[in-house]
Amino acid sequence: MPDRKNSQTELLHAPSGSEAGSASATGPARAGRRRPIVAASIGNFVEWYDYAIYGTLAVVLAELYFPKQDQTAAVLLTFTGYAVASVLRPAGALLFGALGDRIGRKSTLSAVVLLMSAATAAIGMLPTYSDIGVWAPILLFFCRALQGLSAGGEYGGSATFLAEYAPPGKRALYTSWQTFTVLLSFLCGALLGALLTRELGRDVLLAWAWRIPFLVALPLGLVGLYLRLRLEDTPAFTRLRRQRDVPRSPLREAARDHKGALARVWGLAFFGTAATFVFLTYSTTYAVVTLKKDLDLALIGLSAGLVAGLVLCPFVGVAADRWGRRPVMLYSTIACLALTYPGFLLMGGRSELGVVAGFVLFTVLLTLYTGAGPAVLTEAFPTRVRYSGLSMGYSVAGSLTGLLTPFAIEWLIRHTGSAIGPTLWILATGIAGLTAAILLPETRGRELT
Repeated sequence: MPDRKNSQTELLHAPSGSEAGSASATGPARAGRRRPIVAASIGNFVEWYDYAIYGTLAVVLAELYFPKQDQTAAVLLTFTGYAVASVLRPAGALLFGALGDRIGRKSTLSAVVLLMSAATAAIGMLPTYSDIGVWAPILLFFCRALQGLSAGGEYGGSATFLAEYAPPGKRALYTSWQTFTVLLSFLCGALLGALLTRELGRDVLLAWAWRIPFLVALPLGLVGLYLRLRLEDTPAFTRLRRQRDVPRSPLREAARDHKGALARVWGLAFFGTAATFVFLTYSTTYAVVTLKKDLDLALIGLSAGLVAGLVLCPFVGVAADRWGRRPVMLYSTIACLALTYPGFLLMGGRSELGVVAGFVLFTVLLTLYTGAGPAVLTEAFPTRVRYSGLSMGYSVAGSLTGLLTPFAIEWLIRHTGSAIGPTLWILATGIAGLTAAILLPETRGRELT
């Protein structure tokens, strides 16, 4: 372990006069920070576009890869792909988290984006159920498993990269770019799906056009790989390596020395991943299958909501930098719990405008919660184990909610009514998020040591 003096040299940027002062000579200059931030954000966009397009086209995949006797059962089986991916997320977090803290952020994130884009493009080339029968869903789930393995290493790595390049006084703003690029990836997936549905029609979409969004992932992934390979590693990790202070077993160290941080990350991520699934992924399927709305209307509503989220996201980061992480996380959690049911009521009305308003409300609620999330989670761990600790806590929570959420929502809808079912699941998972937010220590201005 380094002595106290060496630990203090790990600061990304020494404040001068105030927390938001200019970077010290040891930190990267503003121009030097911009390129890594852009490259990390673009790579994150590529990663989550690949992950999001599966949910956007879940209704189409259900018709192509499973027997057609029961549409609800087929959709549920399609969302089993989320469960398969969720099982592999912790394994990806353990693998890539340990690599990120041992060999560096840059190389690990490059491998992550390559694996995700290759797995997504493979889905676009799979034969369907009518071609090869039961082997079609088996191969689909195998590709989803590879996507889950990759996703387990992405969130912790990209959040760590952004935080370790950001100046202390603007860390929440800089890390909010991760949430921004996740929303942007869902927007591109929704717009592409809406465009294909409107311009080509349902028959052409089912025949071959559905493959396009998946195949696009490969060139996007190569662009992300190129950008990430050109990056330098973060100043914080570079110092650790120069001081020969890279941990031999970062996973063990994180689990042994940072139990409280892991518990808080788990609580926040448990609710955050459940809300992301319900508000961004399941909402489209819910509108089409349960409410019998047109797919293109649902995709337009989702797109409008994502645009609102993109506009709001940087302001959430600024608010967390100015007023603190804890109040932003606490009040946004309360808002999610209070307004989910009205959102589903809007979506279930006869007005098309109400459907769009429901999607907008959901995305705004999610952005309020997740905009400051990357800053909160990265500030919970020191540089030695940041990638491992964050990936481990976040992905274990994400795996559990990914396994439970699709089946829990379908069960609740069947037994309680359409709008009440997903609302009850948000309330149930929100207990963990609200508890973690109440117990969250304020980390605004905290050094990344």
